[in-house]
Amino acid sequence: MRLIGGLYGVFYLLVLAAIARCQNTTRANPVPPPDKVWLGGTFFWSEDSPANFSSRVGRPVLLYQWYSSVPLDMTGDVGYLRGKVLNSPFPRAPKGSTDRGILILTIEPFGGLSTVDQKTISDIVSVCALLNQNGVDVLLRFAHEMNGDWYPWGIQPTAYKAAFAALATAIHANATSTAMVWAPNIGTEYPFSVTSKAVNGTADFAAMDTNGDGVVNNSDDPYEPWYPGDEHVDWVGMSLYWLGGTANFGNNAVPYPRFLYNCLHGMNPVDGSTVLAPDFYGRYVVGRNKPFVLAETGALFAASKGGPSELTIKRALWNQMVTASALDLLPMMKAVVLYENVVNVSGVPDMIDYTVTRKVDQRSAFTSDLNYTRFQWGSCSAISGFLPSYCPATTTRTTTQTVFTTTSPTVSITSRLPPVNLATDTATRTSGGKRRFTGGQWTMLGTWVALFGGLMVLVSHVL
Repeated sequence: MRLIGGLYGVFYLLVLAAIARCQNTTRANPVPPPDKVWLGGTFFWSEDSPANFSSRVGRPVLLYQWYSSVPLDMTGDVGYLRGKVLNSPFPRAPKGSTDRGILILTIEPFGGLSTVDQKTISDIVSVCALLNQNGVDVLLRFAHEMNGDWYPWGIQPTAYKAAFAALATAIHANATSTAMVWAPNIGTEYPFSVTSKAVNGTADFAAMDTNGDGVVNNSDDPYEPWYPGDEHVDWVGMSLYWLGGTANFGNNAVPYPRFLYNCLHGMNPVDGSTVLAPDFYGRYVVGRNKPFVLAETGALFAASKGGPSELTIKRALWNQMVTASALDLLPMMKAVVLYENVVNVSGVPDMIDYTVTRKVDQRSAFTSDLNYTRFQWGSCSAISGFLPSYCPATTTRTTTQTVFTTTSPTVSITSRLPPVNLATDTATRTSGGKRRFTGGQWTMLGTWVALFGGLMVLVSHVL
């Protein structure tokens, strides 16, 4: 009988271990509800803020983008991020709240991919874990546009995939509400010159020469050499700007009617009549069931160039992203991030204005065209000090936010972020893809198992 009691004890410990394993594999996937999309903004945080952007849009916006080079300065960089993101104020709340903010953290290894060592990865993970712990979900966009040659990390698929996989493994083990975003540049004009700058005879050249003809050109695959693998990628993204079209590059011109749709599907942007690249949306979004974020987008306008008006140009592009008909064409596009900046563009002498909401006439037209019901917004308490016409003053939240935790959270999660069924799933999932008990239910089950195991041991001793 003592043997039976011992077996019960072993059974009890095994069940508790299984429960702990189930608890540890549960992760929150940052993704909007199945019928909703996130609208976001990218801006210079020194001159703009979530509250200002939300005021211009007319709703509490939850999604914003932040760029950071690596290696991280854990005092300066993180201190600035702490002050701007969490004390700006930025929407943040407990998991499951409709007010939980989302930060697209774009990591740029300007020192090259060799700088993404274990220390750098550890620092990135620490920042993401702290943001998660303090009520902000993170979409971690690492070394974007890696299939182009304009960044120090570009056209190096071997090192890129290794760095992405190492970072993803660490993120999935330690940051409970952070998703990895793989975001190349649109491939319809790949390799963005007549032939690639990749050096023949190298492993990278061999990887990029997907058809094996000894040349890297527009006959090769612009995406697959850089894809890190389904187990490492949680979202897929894209950078897509309207720069005037091939015939009018750098000049003011109206975007083609289905420019966004055609580009994402690898078709001729002008009219979709020919195939120029693999179907990115079909292969990586639908085919792999990954939510899609349009992570950078905007329409070029150069004030000195003449031609169509700024409003005409920009409206033709945003109507391919934020209207009901546009969203119906791309049902797995779950986030659209406006690039709200005026910047220099290579090959264009003028300063380029990509902004949508900064000027009154454009803002009025944008908010008129924006299908508000298709997007997820925060409540009036999400961001303080704005929208008096939309939010009653009594719901305004204080701007004082000083509870950023400075110590690393306890790390116990060891599994990767599971795939999401975009049609049905918006909640916590496990690595098996099936719905599981909540934490409270697991605790109750553990209590009953413990009582049962203890009772069996007691009975065996009595017998």
